[in-house]
Parts: sequence; structure tokens; C-alpha cells
Amino acid sequence: MVQIEIVLKGKDFPEVYKLWDKLTKEVEAQYIDKQVIDGFSGKELGFADVSETLLKSKADSFFIELNGGSVEFSYIADLDFSRLDIKNLATTKESAEQWVSQIVNEPDFVQGRLYDGEYDRWQNMEDIAYYESEGRDHSSLSKKSNGLPFPLESEVIDISMNPGRWELKKGYIECVGSTMWMSKALLEDLGVDNFSIERVTDLGSVLKFDVLDDCFKESIGEEAEAQNVLRKMLFNK
Repeated sequence: MVQIEIVLKGKDFPEVYKLWDKLTKEVEAQYIDKQVIDGFSGKELGFADVSETLLKSKADSFFIELNGGSVEFSYIADLDFSRLDIKNLATTKESAEQWVSQIVNEPDFVQGRLYDGEYDRWQNMEDIAYYESEGRDHSSLSKKSNGLPFPLESEVIDISMNPGRWELKKGYIECVGSTMWMSKALLEDLGVDNFSIERVTDLGSVLKFDVLDDCFKESIGEEAEAQNVLRKMLFNK
């Protein structure tokens, strides 16, 4: 499955049913006869009932479980951006791009990326206990202190040099993906005006970067190099 992460400005969709309607316009035919679950309440709904339910509840976020996957939207107040995650619904890059295409031209679009969930999870996992519970060897991985005072201090995996790491920033997420969309406004804020990769498409207010035809899945070799080139280009890291 191809996972999708999208960042939108601030809280520009206070009426989230409008976002749901825009997002699902082109994929509705695939799911119209499906039952869905409101992940917040556990209530079962028909796909066609989601928009009206969000409207009536005056919801400012949603978590819809659908066909073995989910669509989740919420506002992160302290970082002043909204995050939209679409998980386990897109089986191909093309179907993932169909979801993104519905809102990439919205004026509040900041960035988006496609990623492999399993790779992303381990590239950003710091918890040693989690490695051990999953039977995954961590003996060769760098460690560091979590930086907390005694008695809360503990040793964690050092992910600071992982090619697939991400970090939440004010107004955006510092991350890379084999397919990415970045608003020109964000690129300007980051001081990016020189693109060192070949496949860049101008979509108006957004640039699309295509590095590979599949999601990143390796932290060594050519894929690692490609991720590091993207990170250096976009975030000077």
C-alpha cells in the first residue's frame, strides 16, 4: 500500500465536510456502497452519509475507517497546520495521486508526499523496547540519551542520520518522499530556488517532484543517496 501525507495551512477547513467532499469526489464510485466507521465514536455509517454527519456534528476533524484503511484529518494547533493522512487505501502510485490531485490546487495546500508505511515506521522508531517486542535487532544501531532528566532519562535509537526521518516544524513537516508536492510559498520560505533533480513538474502554485516510480524502501545505496539529495535541496540538511 502507498501511504499519503498532506499538510494544509492553519485551520483553513473549519467546515471539514467540505474537505471530505473535495477529497472523495473522484473516488466516491469505488466506495459508495461500503460501510465505514467513525474512528472517534465507533459508529457505523454508509459512505454517502459521512459528509452530512460531519456537517451536522460541526466537526473540526475526522477519522474515517474505510475498506481496511483510513482517512484522518486534524489541526495541530501548536504548529499551526492541519494534517491529512490517507492510509492503506491506495494500492498503486497512480491511485494515490488520484487522492492528492483533488486538493493539490487548493490555496491552503502546503505539501504532500507518498511513502511506504513500514519503511517510514522503522526509519523514525526511537523506542528500543519496541524493537525488542517486534524481535528486531538493534545492536548495530547508534544510540543516544532521550535528553530527559533523571529518573526519566533512557537510551533511545538515534535516528538523526536516517535518510527517511521526518520532523514536525512550525507550519510544515520536514520530510522526503519519492513523489512529493511542495507549494511555491513554502519553497520560498525555505529559501529553495535551485532544484538538483530532473523530474520537476510545475502545477501552478505547487511543484511536484518525482524521484522514483516507487516509494523509498531502502536506507542504503542509491535510494539513500536520493533521499539525502532531496533533504539537502529542500531543507539544507
